Amino acid sequence: MPYKNYRKLFRKKIIILFMVILLLAGFLRVYKLGNQSFIADEYIGINISYGYHKTGEWKYWDFNEEKLTDRDYTRGQIYYWQVAQTFHFLEPTERNARLVSVLWGLIGIVMIFIVSFLITGNIYISLISSVLSISVSALMFDRKLRMYSMFAPVYFLFSYAVYQFFESKHYPKFLKQINSFSEKTKLNWHYLLPVILFGIISLMTHLLAVNIVPTVLAYFVFMAIYLRKDPVKQKKYFWLLGISVLFIATASQTSTFHGAANFFEIGKSNWSYFQKVTLDYSYGLLAFTFFIPGCVYLVKKHKKIGVWTILSFLVPLFMAIFVWDRNAGHQYIYFTEPFKVIIMASGIYFSAKTISKKIFPNRRFAFAALAIYFILLLFNFQFFVSDESFYQHPKKWSYSNYRQAYQYFLKKRASNEVIMMRTFMSYNIRGSNSAVLSYGVPDKLTLEKIKEAQEQYDGIWLINTDGEFNIKGNAKKFIKENFGLIEAKYTNDKVRIWHWNKNETILN
Repeated sequence: MPYKNYRKLFRKKIIILFMVILLLAGFLRVYKLGNQSFIADEYIGINISYGYHKTGEWKYWDFNEEKLTDRDYTRGQIYYWQVAQTFHFLEPTERNARLVSVLWGLIGIVMIFIVSFLITGNIYISLISSVLSISVSALMFDRKLRMYSMFAPVYFLFSYAVYQFFESKHYPKFLKQINSFSEKTKLNWHYLLPVILFGIISLMTHLLAVNIVPTVLAYFVFMAIYLRKDPVKQKKYFWLLGISVLFIATASQTSTFHGAANFFEIGKSNWSYFQKVTLDYSYGLLAFTFFIPGCVYLVKKHKKIGVWTILSFLVPLFMAIFVWDRNAGHQYIYFTEPFKVIIMASGIYFSAKTISKKIFPNRRFAFAALAIYFILLLFNFQFFVSDESFYQHPKKWSYSNYRQAYQYFLKKRASNEVIMMRTFMSYNIRGSNSAVLSYGVPDKLTLEKIKEAQEQYDGIWLINTDGEFNIKGNAKKFIKENFGLIEAKYTNDKVRIWHWNKNETILN
């Protein structure tokens, strides 16, 4: 890309516009950040990061008894290490624990702004990409204590470095020996170090980084077919494909490969991923009308790197639908968000430019107005007033919100009472030294355990949701027939507070 194009990236007006976008993105990420209690795997995150902060060991922390447990955790340590460092300065609250995700979300927007310009050389697409990065799904993950907020931008840089390694023809004037070797092999060996660096960090963050393999294979196959009339250029992709297959055969013997292989089950289909990937947009079909022009623009205008960007989004998406042996979780495709954003931004740019050129005489003003209109039309504003919104009052939130329910337990519990709870949720009763009957996977809560507790304690508490799958069926039936259900005015309707007392004392 010519030097004069890079100067567009640093014009004063562009920087000011981008800073406004970044400030808005930051505000939406930190506003009411501690509004809701932890949910799902966020409890694992706070346990492992605080355990590491207190002891330097990757083991779960028991907040109830304030001690380290024997249970290990080995995933995403590079992310949770950063969370652990925040506790040297801040208390381990929901808000403070999520700040690392907020930071990585903002880093991701900066990366999208820069890399989208490197891909397209178009500052308008860079700005539109930045705006689209303030999406519902991005806000969801950047406001959670999960490693996916870090994984998305790191994998994005990893993917870009891999493409440059295979295709870049820009060599620095020094290191002539490397330049000569790059010209002979038709690979840019200056990018080998970034590939290794970002590849290692990606793998250390999440095993989903192995999606680079099918993406690379798909790219080689596509280019080999596309260049079928040019055998000289086609040859490169054939030998790269052969080396890749050999590499996969060798890597299949490693523990990392076997760990990643646990995700795969051919023949399965999770069509709900289409709904998840269009969550950011007001209507799925409307998103499709910009996605197609975006693909056309990227391929026609930017050739190889356009193809790479599209495949980097589509290949993991179709892998998630047809191959992965996992529940259809949004987190498994969130790392494709930067590629989707660039495609959609390209579609908006291409559509606005085409329409303004053909219809309106004042093209520059018309283009800007159309681009803004398309962004506003596309954005899913409805989410922010829905019951799924993280800005809603906790009682109106559609997800399980345990904070007030456990506060009620701590306020009302008697001296000889026990609470039955999932092991990793001890954060909710931190420092209380409560009597706890733990259950979970695979040690589910059984009827026998409940009856043993009735003999030992004067009262039993259970705080759970209707979808609780770690309680045996006969135990669930017994609880509904023999425990009192406390009115859920202390939390939202997803959470149930059950209480049994030998003296049949009714709480309210």
